[in-house]
Amino acid sequence: MRLPEEEWKHPIAHARSRPPQSEILAVREVLHRAERQNVAVHIVHVSTPAALELIQEARQSVRVTCETCPQYLFLDESWLRREDGHRWICSPPLRTVPMRDTLVNMAREGAVDLFATDHCAFDREDKDRYCNSVKEVPNGLAGIGALPHLVFALLAQHGDDAVIEMVRRLSEQPARLMGVFPRKGSLQPGADADLCICRTLNSGQQVQSSMGNVHEPYPGLQKTLQFDRVYLQGAEIVRDGRLLNPGERRGKMLWPA
Repeated sequence: MRLPEEEWKHPIAHARSRPPQSEILAVREVLHRAERQNVAVHIVHVSTPAALELIQEARQSVRVTCETCPQYLFLDESWLRREDGHRWICSPPLRTVPMRDTLVNMAREGAVDLFATDHCAFDREDKDRYCNSVKEVPNGLAGIGALPHLVFALLAQHGDDAVIEMVRRLSEQPARLMGVFPRKGSLQPGADADLCICRTLNSGQQVQSSMGNVHEPYPGLQKTLQFDRVYLQGAEIVRDGRLLNPGERRGKMLWPA
């Protein structure tokens, strides 16, 4: 959608230039091509209920999976109307409250296969440098530190099964999609001993999306999970919520099993 040049100074222009219909049309076209070519497809960053409905309908004839991000479930376009709204610019843009609420309900009921974040941890200077030019502001929000806490809060209605459902959509499903299950995403003989020991909190603490110098996308949102210990392939790397050896590199390239 073309906008007059003067309108590009306000962050809401980012949402107006990327209306819901553009996502809906794109998803419809991808699903059509996937069906025609008989290939599997994974759709990321679903931000509109209508696009999610298309995906649900297509599952009968297309091998399709999808994911959404926490910002489309906990934020809305009102953040873009703020004086500092450029700090919440991401793509797709944040949507209206009714769209967000509908997407939340659909996500809770299992319409999305998994939750994820691309974790665009632009620092404060990155975001603020082009605050008067929406076209120049780096797109994306920090999110990896907030992801499990927000998903746990989202799935709280599942009661005692909230943690199980959270693990399924943050661990098992991504592992299956990437072809590394059951080495990852499962607890069974032969799998990597990647474990998190957590507990629920009675009084929440502020969610922290990144340890970097970023603008927090979820100010005021509190976490009710505490990750006490984390083990990577059997080795303890986090204790009492603190990284034991911050400078140690442990990442390994995984080839799909």
